[in-house]
Amino acid sequence: MARTGYVKLHRSFLDWEWYDDDRCVRLMLHLMLIVNHAPTRWRGVDIEPGQAITSTIALAEQLGWSRSAVVRTLDKLKSSGVVDTKPDNKRTLVTLVNWAKYQHQDDEPDNKADNNRTSIGQQPDTNKNDKNVRMKEGKKRERARATSTTSLPFEAFREACLAVHREHKILPDAEAKAFFEYWTEGHPNEKPLYARQEVFDIAARMRRWRRYNERKTFQAEIQPQPSSGIKSYKL
Repeated sequence: MARTGYVKLHRSFLDWEWYDDDRCVRLMLHLMLIVNHAPTRWRGVDIEPGQAITSTIALAEQLGWSRSAVVRTLDKLKSSGVVDTKPDNKRTLVTLVNWAKYQHQDDEPDNKADNNRTSIGQQPDTNKNDKNVRMKEGKKRERARATSTTSLPFEAFREACLAVHREHKILPDAEAKAFFEYWTEGHPNEKPLYARQEVFDIAARMRRWRRYNERKTFQAEIQPQPSSGIKSYKL
């Protein structure tokens, strides 16, 4: 039967006390792959996530080991507190301790980060590398949006400026109008000034304009230039 889905394996598994024992590692990985990921019921027995109904004979056949090797290895896992078993005459209920902690998705509301480690040293904290990757991707998307602004037609750029002005009120109306007229300035055969920028984040540029205005020390590149005859729009 084809199996689908994934399980999480934290890098701190490398620090587990039985990591240098090949049988312990093999059995632990095997159990992680066969336990339930959702609650179910089988022959009158409730099986929770992180549990599986099996037997030492079945595990021996699946792993290609002797039954005694399975029993000895299970005893090691139980001594570490990572596995619990409840055997009867025919089968064994195997439970991976703290399964729910280290298999929760990072964005699940009940997966609260803490400093507690699971029995095999796995932390439920959000992986910092993943977080850094998401932050970098977010910055790339922001830069892409800012870059796309420079390719907007005149009217579309005007609407974008209006939208930012109405939502954030970064500049007074008069200064917002001056901001728009400055960045749309251009000679008849040239692109307007905003279109000549590598990137153009409207909100960031408005904030910079406001800072210069408050200090009364406008730099040359943001001082409004005399009109070149291009039609002025009310912002």
